[in-house]
Amino acid sequence: MEEVWKSLDFLGCPNYEVSSLGRVRNMKTNCVRVLGGNGHGYLKVRLRNGTPKGQLYQVHRLVALAFIPNPENKPEVGHKNTVRDDNRVENLEWVTRKENNNHPITQERRSKASKEFMNSDRNPHRGKPATTKGRIWIHKDDKNKMVLPENAQPYFDSGWSKGHTRFVF
Repeated sequence: MEEVWKSLDFLGCPNYEVSSLGRVRNMKTNCVRVLGGNGHGYLKVRLRNGTPKGQLYQVHRLVALAFIPNPENKPEVGHKNTVRDDNRVENLEWVTRKENNNHPITQERRSKASKEFMNSDRNPHRGKPATTKGRIWIHKDDKNKMVLPENAQPYFDSGWSKGHTRFVF
């Protein structure tokens, strides 16, 4: 595919262009900007738009805004192949949050990551029998009083449930 460049005037950045291959350049110097990562795999670039520090933009959004119509006004840009640094026009599409999260490759990746975590040393429950983690079902008797098993002992936690009573067996 031939690289096509479009101006970013509509963002208030008249000195910059974005390409259909996901590159950004300064029109005055004709230099292609070096893209940085945001720590989550997406590429970003800082463009000077009249403010002292400029504005930080995600490159996939710039490409989508410049090249892909959004008649349904969808809020997010999805990568069709889920490769976050592949910002070519043909790999991008406007999506809703639900569509983005329900992408089949994304679901497969999450499932794989979950299985890997369950078998990793980071999992605090690895190697322990599957239990309800000390939780019990408390029911009410005929007089609407809570009934606990006979072997339940109150346990006071100082963590996130501070002030709440748990019962252990």
